[in-house]
Amino acid sequence: MNMADNIRSRWQPAWNDRADLADLRHIFDHALLFQAAPSRMVAELAARGHLTEKGLREQLRAKLAANIVPELRGYREKITARREGIEKRRADLAKPTVDRSDIVGELQRQEIRSMLRTLPPGERFAMITTETSGALAAAALGAPREVTGLSEDHFNRIAEVWSARVHGPEMERLTEIAEAVDLTGVMVEMTRRAMGEESGLRGKAAEVWLETGIEPADDLQAA
Repeated sequence: MNMADNIRSRWQPAWNDRADLADLRHIFDHALLFQAAPSRMVAELAARGHLTEKGLREQLRAKLAANIVPELRGYREKITARREGIEKRRADLAKPTVDRSDIVGELQRQEIRSMLRTLPPGERFAMITTETSGALAAAALGAPREVTGLSEDHFNRIAEVWSARVHGPEMERLTEIAEAVDLTGVMVEMTRRAMGEESGLRGKAAEVWLETGIEPADDLQAA
């Protein structure tokens, strides 16, 4: 089993029918198909019989730059956008929705934060994460962590516990989407490397070509 087959085997069959993963499946499948394109194009160009190796690679780059390379750039951008969207949604779910117009409720949360600040760090963390109503977590997460005396690590872990408890199904869904995004990203990067290796370019010249689709200057190709 080669690397591409290994990555393909990790795509979960249950993901195939999910509408929220349809765009990722499209990118995943096309990136995999693209890996065979350079070899096919090289064979077609070589069959003409009049191209030098340098000329063959130049023609190959022109063909790839006309369609596949721009597609891969677009795929990268979409994957980045999906990752950013997941992180934003997770951050939103980690913050309790607080009605600031509820003066009585806000006063109660302030009292809770004052009480929590008097406790030793370990006891404070344990109390917040084991209390089942969520009132302590909502108070702690509803203000900067310094107000309650929480360390950054404890604050983040409380947010994770709270969001898993309150938004469990959506957090699980986001985790699955993130797995699919990462797997798709690996496939796209593997395909980009294959394009770069077949292009006849190396190092910076290959990267410039993959990023822009523009033929690098001779001095960069020689670097």
